Amino acid sequence: MHDIPDKPDSPRRLRDTLDLLVALAALATSVVSIWLAISQGDDMAKLVQAQSWPHVGFHTGNSSLDPSTNQRIRSLSFSVENLGVGPAKLRTLEVLIDGQAVNGHNALIRAASALADDENPDAANVFSVPVGGRVLRPGESITFLRWDRGDDVAGRWEALDRARFGRLTMRACFCSVFDECWISTSGQGDPLPAANCPNVETAYVE
Repeated sequence: MHDIPDKPDSPRRLRDTLDLLVALAALATSVVSIWLAISQGDDMAKLVQAQSWPHVGFHTGNSSLDPSTNQRIRSLSFSVENLGVGPAKLRTLEVLIDGQAVNGHNALIRAASALADDENPDAANVFSVPVGGRVLRPGESITFLRWDRGDDVAGRWEALDRARFGRLTMRACFCSVFDECWISTSGQGDPLPAANCPNVETAYVE
């Protein structure tokens, strides 16, 4: 006499299959949730960085408004400004004439006027502001050098005025509040990323 084989337990097998599918769906949901959380975290970090991005630029001019007379006067000015949306920690500022960095306004005037290193540039009416280590707010501009034209210094003043076009370059290294750094050079487009701000032998710090 032969034994009759047991019939398959179809409801139980179906239930096991459904349990497996539910478990796999829960696992997939968890993986997707983790991936979304990581992606959104990266997006939020990028958004915060974008909202804190500084952009240092430069400006020069040869006239300004005299507040005492409300009249335009011949006056050279050199400014550094933050065109970005976050604070800019200004690490270094260089002013170069013909590719050579100068240290302060006296050296700048000598180089532009082709004076000897020991010649007096007679720049007593130069107004300068320290910029080393400054933090520029978004939209803030600092005029670090202003030189009013006078008859006694007309030749040297005009030499520096002409040097603004083609001979003079300004270069700054600056960092964001997240210590991301860039080097900005006048006339050369967007700032370039930098691992850190290099030490410079000759910095315009006045």
